Amino acid sequence: MKIAHRLLLFLLPALFFLASCAPIIPEKRVVVTESAPSPIGSSSQAVVAGNSLYVSGQIGVEPLRGQLVPGGILGETQQALSNIDAILKVAGYTKRDVVRMEVYLTNMNDYQTVQSIFDNYFTSVPPVVHYVEINRLPRGAMVSLVATATK
Repeated sequence: MKIAHRLLLFLLPALFFLASCAPIIPEKRVVVTESAPSPIGSSSQAVVAGNSLYVSGQIGVEPLRGQLVPGGILGETQQALSNIDAILKVAGYTKRDVVRMEVYLTNMNDYQTVQSIFDNYFTSVPPVVHYVEINRLPRGAMVSLVATATK
């Protein structure tokens, strides 16, 4: 009995130590709203993991019609931000919670137009913005916006 007791006294602290070293994996929750376009392919509109919200790439598709909005880069960017707003809202976040934006452009010459829209949209602390020029986007879009928000 003494050996079992000593073994238990030795093993318990070790088990508690190992349990405290285990990585904490945040619970994930999929965010869905009809106020933003359905994702293309096997993707989610957004996922909440821990205190962070990861919004899938949004293009300038109007959710009800399912078509790109007119107005070129200006119209598409404004609609993509409107789609992001809808997703943020249903997930319990606001644009003030956005800490990072990824902007995929089919023409880097549109950078100034998108940036001026962001300057008016993000009126408090602006997020980190990462611009990338790519060859093509789904549905012939000119811009795709990816957002990360945290509380």
